[in-house]
Amino acid sequence: MKIHLYGNVLNWAYQFGTYLRTLGHDVRVFVDARETSPLYQPAWEHGESRELPDWIETVDVRFNRLLWPGAREREFLKKLGECDLIQTFGEYAVWAWRSGAPYVVLSYGGDLEILPFARRNLKERVVGGLVTHALRRAQAFVYAIPSHHGLVRQLKIKRATFNPHAVPIDTSRWMPAPEEDRCRLRARYSQHRVFFHGARQEWTFKDANDKGNDRLFRAFARFVQNDCPDSLLIAVERGRDLAHSKALVAELKLSQNVVWSKALTKPDLLTMLNSVDGFFDQFIHGYFGVASLEALSCGVPTFLKLRRDGTDGVVLPPVLNVSTEDEIHRAMCEVDQAERMRSLRGASRKWAVTYHDWRVVMDWYVGVYRDVLAGRGVAEC
Repeated sequence: MKIHLYGNVLNWAYQFGTYLRTLGHDVRVFVDARETSPLYQPAWEHGESRELPDWIETVDVRFNRLLWPGAREREFLKKLGECDLIQTFGEYAVWAWRSGAPYVVLSYGGDLEILPFARRNLKERVVGGLVTHALRRAQAFVYAIPSHHGLVRQLKIKRATFNPHAVPIDTSRWMPAPEEDRCRLRARYSQHRVFFHGARQEWTFKDANDKGNDRLFRAFARFVQNDCPDSLLIAVERGRDLAHSKALVAELKLSQNVVWSKALTKPDLLTMLNSVDGFFDQFIHGYFGVASLEALSCGVPTFLKLRRDGTDGVVLPPVLNVSTEDEIHRAMCEVDQAERMRSLRGASRKWAVTYHDWRVVMDWYVGVYRDVLAGRGVAEC
């Protein structure tokens, strides 16, 4: 199949393209030249800038010219549509719709939870309307979060399929380090317990981005005061509430126990995951992000809020399911239960390999693509 990919959200276009090429498909990935976040660039996967291979093309087009495209937008739409099928992600579905080619969309969350309902100004209303229309027109719309069942119905997306394991990862890369290497990595820290908090700092706005970071800091303060003073929490230095989080850390007298880290490239994240005793994600939303998948694949005990409603028949990941300050604190204390943590590490690794290894997931996507091209609609997960 000749497959075009556009919308490098979380580097998914680049990753999907890499996997599909390995499976023998003719692939072209389009990367947005106007994307400012380094996290959405292929270089983030490698930790260094590299010359892009010839199957990746950088494009410079304007979203606000989509309805009345200029020469560059017209050229790109023509090029994007010259394939059997487009795989796209979130709001980039608008470009796929305008190209006229069949397309499959993978939702990342915000395209369902936020964009269709943004109403603060005319631009947001127009963008929300376009995104909703493009998601409805997709030949297949794939979503992975159980709590989105209601949103899919509310937005009247008819050709939708739910697959809780729709995000592929390379489990041969995201794997536990050999014991000797892990001991060497762990020795970089002198503290008895070391945790990593990979979520953005988002907790005062009480919207769809709320991560509940404040609950973690309060629970960690209790852990340091009452259970293990010789502990370290490494938190990522990004998010709308970074200043609030730093103020809370100071208020809780945790300045000696909390270290702030820049956002980690994927090689640095892999090293970090193989260095710590536990990974903390979010405590509100009820599901897990890509970093949690990578942590689970590395066999790292993973703490997050996992909602069970809407998950009938779903094999949920073996996580420490926590939401409140009390629950987070109690789970921290369980890290000293060596046998339980050993079992959890093994179960985490097995679950990730079984359900999210890229070969398993991409085989499913190829089935979806074939069904779309044969006019059979979306495949059942």
